Formats: sequence, C-alpha cells, structure tokens
Amino acid sequence: MFSHCGWLLRSALLLRLLLGLALMLSLSGPVQAKPMVLVFHQVGAGGGASLGIAPEALQRRVETLRRLGYRFVTSSEAARAPAAERVAVIQFDDGFESVYRLAFPVLRELGVPGTTYVIWSRLGQAGSLTPAQVKELRAAGWEVGTHS
Repeated sequence: MFSHCGWLLRSALLLRLLLGLALMLSLSGPVQAKPMVLVFHQVGAGGGASLGIAPEALQRRVETLRRLGYRFVTSSEAARAPAAERVAVIQFDDGFESVYRLAFPVLRELGVPGTTYVIWSRLGQAGSLTPAQVKELRAAGWEVGTHS
C-alpha cells in the first residue's frame, strides 16, 4: 500500500503531466475539444476521503486551466457545449460539507460554477451538506444532482 506522502507526490506529478499534455495539445493546432472534468470528494484536510484537494490547489488548477483557454461550466452545460469549445467542469461527489465551506468561497470568487452529486440520505448529517447549503449553491449557479 502506498504511503500518504507518496500518493500525494504521485498525484502532483500526474497532474503536472496532464496539464503539460493539455498545453502541448493546445499548441498543436485545432483538435476536437472534450470537456475537462475534475472530480473531487473532500476539500481541505478531511477524514481520509480519496480525491481530496486543498482550496489553494483548487484555485491554482482553475487559474492554470483558464490560462490554457478553458471556460468553466456545470456538467449539463458541458454536455451541450460546442465540440470546438474548451470547457472544464469541477465536480464534487458525496455532498461533503467541506465543499460548501472551503471550495464554494474559492470558486465563487473566481466566478466558477461547480457541480455536486449529493448522497441525499446523508443530507444534513454531520460532515455533509445541509438543505440550506444546497439551496445556496443552486442559487449561485451550481448544479446539484444525486450521487446514489
């Protein structure tokens, strides 16, 4: 089993490789664009959930993709985007409260909508989004769907 630090290092290297590949493709001329989808669970230091991201890293990824010409949209909007347009989606699975508390302020400041897939049976439980938070996300242009 990988150590936590080793996993983080491999994740950071993989992200740099993928962003470098995206940059190379962007310089190689016209290609059929596909939506770039970034999927996370927890935001910040959170209880061992996989696919976590720090708020600062989330901000850097958005800024990097914007420099590469991506426009951020919800999942549904990405499905309707013209094939030649570079769109990116930020998705959060499971409806963790850290999405509202840590990711939402960062993305709101950057003018980026998110998509969250909530486990509705956990809504309002400790560590999960509340109905009021879901309502606020939707009012801010986020897409909210069901995860299970």
